[in-house]
Amino acid sequence: MFFAFWIGSSVLLYKYYHSKILIGSALLAASCLCLLIPLFTLVLGVALGPFGAIIGVGLAIAFGIILTPMGLVLAYFGYKSAAGGLSALRTRAISEVPAGAPAVPPIPLGSAVFCQFCGAQIAADHVYCAVCGRKQPNS
Repeated sequence: MFFAFWIGSSVLLYKYYHSKILIGSALLAASCLCLLIPLFTLVLGVALGPFGAIIGVGLAIAFGIILTPMGLVLAYFGYKSAAGGLSALRTRAISEVPAGAPAVPPIPLGSAVFCQFCGAQIAADHVYCAVCGRKQPNS
């Protein structure tokens, strides 16, 4: 689950940049490492034979005690940060509209096209939809 969210966040970083998504993605990556280091230590110890298995189990338990709570905390804050960044991306287009301006400005006839995501009528030269705020692919 963490990897899917992390990969999805990284894809969003390239499509839409927001600092909270970047921070959230980095925290989620760190949490995955914290949760996987004890497992890798255990597997490596078992692969080294009986003596290595004893050392591997001991290190896995020690790393698990230290790194698992840290990984869970990083995952929580990473998720909250990335989710906040996604929410900010959704509301940025709406919040940039001045208070006295109409939500959707009138569009002259003949120059209108429709948003490919929400179907709202937008001007042909607009790059972003005034209703959903998403960038039009053919702009």
